[in-house]
Amino acid sequence: MCSEGLSGDPAEAFVFLADTVRRAPQRPPPGKALGLFLFNSASIRGSRHASVGSYTKRMPVSTSYSSDSPTEHHQDQLLASKGRGVEAAQRMAELFSQEMQLQDLLEQALHIALEAADAENGSILLADPDTRALIFHHSIGENPAASGIAVPWHESIAGAVYTTGMPDIVSDARADVRHFKKVDRATGSITRDMITVPLKGWDGAPIGVIQVMNKRGNACLNHDDLAVLTIISTLTAVALEHMSLN
Repeated sequence: MCSEGLSGDPAEAFVFLADTVRRAPQRPPPGKALGLFLFNSASIRGSRHASVGSYTKRMPVSTSYSSDSPTEHHQDQLLASKGRGVEAAQRMAELFSQEMQLQDLLEQALHIALEAADAENGSILLADPDTRALIFHHSIGENPAASGIAVPWHESIAGAVYTTGMPDIVSDARADVRHFKKVDRATGSITRDMITVPLKGWDGAPIGVIQVMNKRGNACLNHDDLAVLTIISTLTAVALEHMSLN
């Protein structure tokens, strides 16, 4: 049985920060300055243990709890969730300050995603408009998928996320009719739960998706994991677009 993730301030705040990066008025600058640009665009500064309120003040969400105020333990969980997001964003920004090939950068981004979500497998799929399919570009984890495997847009969770531009959390992939089981058969893996997040270019158009599967332990991937993965997917998409222009 999956345990529920936290909801509220951290998740909503990091989705907002990711959107801030993508909607910045200028394209990313060349070279190593890209990492600093991304770091500053999201306005992530100072200690990762800063108060949740410092982020939620910019969000159009209620922060009043009245009689349903969270316990001290719950507050600690909220801060821990926010801390994971800040750390992931910092690590992603650091990647851009290093000289590396795109494949190496994508692999490192997936490692950050798996560590942040405590999940078994992760993949980046890029769109091929000619075949109307998403192609596995990079995959890591316990049962990675081979590069080049094609996933049709019209019969997969990845395809639904790509075509709608909306992320999706699936707590029971085997019961979801959209689940493309051919990948499981090819990898020998059994996908239990997954989060799929669109990769969007600077203009907001989707270019692919990032997927993370099978949270470890007695838990499912949840909205707090989605918040962190939204940051990672946004910065990964910026890297893909930046490197395609050079």
